[in-house]
Amino acid sequence: MLYNGRELSVLGEYDVIVAGSGPAGLCAAVASARNAAKTAIVERYGILGGNLTSGHVGPVMGRIGEGTLAGEVNRMIGTKLPIARVAPDFERAKSAFPAWMKKEGVDIFLQSPVIDVVQDANDLRGIIVSTPDGPGVLTGKCIVDATGDGFVSFLAGEEYEKGRKEDHLMQPVTLMFRLAGLDMERMPPLDSRKYNLKVPGMSLRELGKEAAKTGLLPEKASFVRIYRGVRDGECMINTTQANFIDGTNVYDIEKAECDLRDQIYHVTEFLRGHIEGFENAYVTSSSSTLGVRETRRIMGTYVLNDADIEKGRKFEDMVVHNAEFIVDIHHITKGGQQEDRKVPPYDIPYRCLVPKRIDHLLLAGRCISGTHRAMASYRVMNICMAIGQASGVAASLCAQKGIKPRELDYQEVQKALTTMGVNLYD
Repeated sequence: MLYNGRELSVLGEYDVIVAGSGPAGLCAAVASARNAAKTAIVERYGILGGNLTSGHVGPVMGRIGEGTLAGEVNRMIGTKLPIARVAPDFERAKSAFPAWMKKEGVDIFLQSPVIDVVQDANDLRGIIVSTPDGPGVLTGKCIVDATGDGFVSFLAGEEYEKGRKEDHLMQPVTLMFRLAGLDMERMPPLDSRKYNLKVPGMSLRELGKEAAKTGLLPEKASFVRIYRGVRDGECMINTTQANFIDGTNVYDIEKAECDLRDQIYHVTEFLRGHIEGFENAYVTSSSSTLGVRETRRIMGTYVLNDADIEKGRKFEDMVVHNAEFIVDIHHITKGGQQEDRKVPPYDIPYRCLVPKRIDHLLLAGRCISGTHRAMASYRVMNICMAIGQASGVAASLCAQKGIKPRELDYQEVQKALTTMGVNLYD
């Protein structure tokens, strides 16, 4: 095909193409391949895994019904379900995920960011990726948008929303980083949220606020979150924060990247000086990309709303069962936590995975159809993995039947998931 006057090579023809290799994308690709579809996974970086590798996000949060691929992924990276404030082994994951894809027969395209789509009106036919050898085309009978930012859907012209309804502001972004050199014998259990502070009578949160007042910590980074690593003597820090950032805006991304990498060293010095066992702590690694909690939410045939998750709603066409996590909203204009409301287990219906207008396209991960507050619960990795598995199964069925996702009977998706061992019913 011609693209900007240039003939593009066809890199591959597939039943299913998964764009994005984060937790949702990995599970979408494996589910598709296990359901006998010729599958490719496309990643803009040189590492599969998204937040499980390049994003340095840990622990792996959220609960879902039993039997999903999330359990398989967590075992692969050295964590167990349910997760209790323990970060995964990112380095192990970097080699485990490609091996997993190859074992399942999934073709991998690394260093291949999506730059455009191939479509005929509302029919999506493929994607154009930028490779080290120039742009090329991947064609597919069904495409799963697991990019997080809903980038494929955006390029195809699908309707989307960003942020909260009143002002479209989104949750702040973060750069996770890892510390080593900790004296674990002198440290308290990190999952207790109680710390041996060198300033008696103050909690870590109170101390962080005081440090921000004196300039020892940036105000936005005063809410210190510490998670145990998989190895003795190390932990993960989820504390840096940049507000008023749009993770799809190149100028905002540059601003946040520079600011947050500077914050890492302020936070490290604070911990070295105020928590027992951290005196000799040092930074061993940080995420290679921003930790973005929220950007585009693609509008689907159903929008999962606040009441759905707060009431623990069940759906006839559910494809994710018993999703459970707090409404986790980091403060949008200030530092700290804005909301951490508990909600009962809820279902996610197939309709949230099906875009409003664009055909031969399915959604996976945090970009599925939902409100700002609903997304603040289902955006975490275990839930996203279950969403990805459902999208991958649905995509494979559509490819095999030669139909559009909106034409697919949700009961067939449920049957295929159940056959895979997913418990969709109480």
